[in-house]
Amino acid sequence: NSGSNKREKTNFISVASVVQPITNNQNVCYGTSATLKITGNAEYNWYTEPSGGTSIHRGTSFTTPNLTNSTTYYIESSLFNCTSTMRTEVTANVIDAIEKPTLVMNDNNNLSVSQNYSSYQWYYNQIKIDNAIQSAYTPNEKGSYYVEVFDENGCSNISNSFDVNIELLSYFPNPIFNSEEFLYINGVSIKDNNITIFNLSGQKVLDYSVLDISTGQQKI
Repeated sequence: NSGSNKREKTNFISVASVVQPITNNQNVCYGTSATLKITGNAEYNWYTEPSGGTSIHRGTSFTTPNLTNSTTYYIESSLFNCTSTMRTEVTANVIDAIEKPTLVMNDNNNLSVSQNYSSYQWYYNQIKIDNAIQSAYTPNEKGSYYVEVFDENGCSNISNSFDVNIELLSYFPNPIFNSEEFLYINGVSIKDNNITIFNLSGQKVLDYSVLDISTGQQKI
């Protein structure tokens, strides 16, 4: 009657909304890899091109190969068969390579490199030396030494190995003929706790306790 009676039927359609992932660019040391991460509500495919191409990875994180140049990756989002129209960019920024240190040995048998680096770690026969974290080191055994240096970003480089195969201690004058002369001993290390001196007849004339090895030289 006059159209006052009616019946309505309503269908609801769910529309998926693909949100672009959240990510940040990352700095990486020269020659190393970076792990890039994203967050979001979808599934993600990673590409090396802004459009087209073949996916190189699927997931919310991707570990790059070792990089020598800054590299940008592109992330495509998909949800319920809906795909984002634009890919999200994320870049691994490669920090310039740190200069390779030059290792030298001075007249006091101390090994050293430039003091221009942020921190240091010395190695002996491929094994880390505890507390050897300065720009110079006095070797206490014959063998192969090298140092790893770091910049302010934590990036590192390694010196060439230096083979110590000479007498570690040098001393002068020798012999000493009067009590007014001093004996200088170079190359004293942290493992040298005591120095024993003999005369020309082989008799022990002095036991000396090493107190300071900061210069690698003792004056007796």
